[in-house]
Amino acid sequence: MWVGRPVGRMLQYMGFLARHNVIGFYRGVIIGGGLLAVGLAVVFAFPIPSRVRAPVISRYAATSSIRSPANGFIERVHVRDGQTVQEGTPLVTMRNEELRCQLRQLQAEHDRVAVEKRQAAGELNEGKTHVLRRHAESLQKQIAQIEDRIESLTIRAPNHGRVIARQLDTMIETYVEEGDEIMVVADDTDREWIALITPRHIDRVRACVGENVRLVSSGHRKFTSRLTRIEPRATDRLIEPALASVHGGPLATRQDRDDSDSDQLRMLQPHFHAWLAVVPDASDLPVGMRMFVDCGYRSQTIASRLREWVRSVYEAHQTAQHAT
Repeated sequence: MWVGRPVGRMLQYMGFLARHNVIGFYRGVIIGGGLLAVGLAVVFAFPIPSRVRAPVISRYAATSSIRSPANGFIERVHVRDGQTVQEGTPLVTMRNEELRCQLRQLQAEHDRVAVEKRQAAGELNEGKTHVLRRHAESLQKQIAQIEDRIESLTIRAPNHGRVIARQLDTMIETYVEEGDEIMVVADDTDREWIALITPRHIDRVRACVGENVRLVSSGHRKFTSRLTRIEPRATDRLIEPALASVHGGPLATRQDRDDSDSDQLRMLQPHFHAWLAVVPDASDLPVGMRMFVDCGYRSQTIASRLREWVRSVYEAHQTAQHAT
């Protein structure tokens, strides 16, 4: 109705001009047709430079993360938050009673086999002696493996760096599972920038690998970096909580449905991870800061932009429905 009435009035007015003012009628047709042609050309034909803008997070590299080598309790913490450590410095000592029990059982079995082997040797029973010798060697290998695992429970710094962990003292007698992160040991060279690219834009961004791109920080500082590589598969795993919309970030998230007791967040839409070169000019930017990267510049019409926007809204709606 809000479109039909103005159009109807315009047609009535044009009909009035055609009957009473022919020159005015043709003038209106020419001017209106020209404006319509210009409008259609602007929307469907004239290219406008467009770009892909993606969120970026600054974080420490995964290799700087110190994780538990086995299940167990944290028995002792040897360092404090912010302390600078050298390679090989003890960080944490863990306790695993199951491994200790296995070691005692294997050692007892090894001692028993050693006694039987001496008895067989005294009886000149070469066949039994050979079997027991092989069994003892197997037990010794198992004992060495268990001892190595127990030794690994004293976690040491893999490299020079600064200890980054909160409330280390409260971790004593805390149970951790194998693979859980305990702390980070890193320096400024261990930082990395990771951009998250939607599947809709991945083809345009892949064309930028090896090229310079522009980064914009939250304080509107601009840096020139280089897109080094892109993870070949998309994932919905959220690499940093700061990116989640619930924490003021740009990405819509949901709770991990696979574990109702977990506070792990998942993105509603899978994204590709893209690595950017960390530039010296940004050495003062703190880890955890959110930024944006602009890349994939191309000429695109307004109609094409509108079509992509409608499609992105539809895909986001479908993804949200699937998540619920």
